[in-house]
Amino acid sequence: MRQQPNVRRVMKVLQGGTPRRHLLAVLLEDLYAAVDWKTDRSAATVAVVQRTASGDFYITTRRLTVWNPFENISLDSGTLIKIEWIEGEWQPYAADCIAGSDSVPSAGGSAVDSLLENQPPGFPSPP
Repeated sequence: MRQQPNVRRVMKVLQGGTPRRHLLAVLLEDLYAAVDWKTDRSAATVAVVQRTASGDFYITTRRLTVWNPFENISLDSGTLIKIEWIEGEWQPYAADCIAGSDSVPSAGGSAVDSLLENQPPGFPSPP
């Protein structure tokens, strides 16, 4: 359903004049809690997740830096997170521990390695 022009205009005003951007990603390293949300936030690298034409998800080679403003939340490498573009940086707004993450015991290898191995046929390996 198409939005009316007035609705789009109001949405833009509520969003600071620019469309909001949200992505699904997997943490490639631990994202620690911020020491101070204003001056000493934590950062980590994520791999962006996309959907194939058949509807399955896969981890792309696109990498982003995510900044954590939360002083009481830290996330393990391998965690599936949703990130949002806020004030000029990517920040997490939702997270879930996925099977095989570092918080769940596994038999050898890192959770990230096992996630990156399960890509669609013909998908390029990350650097």
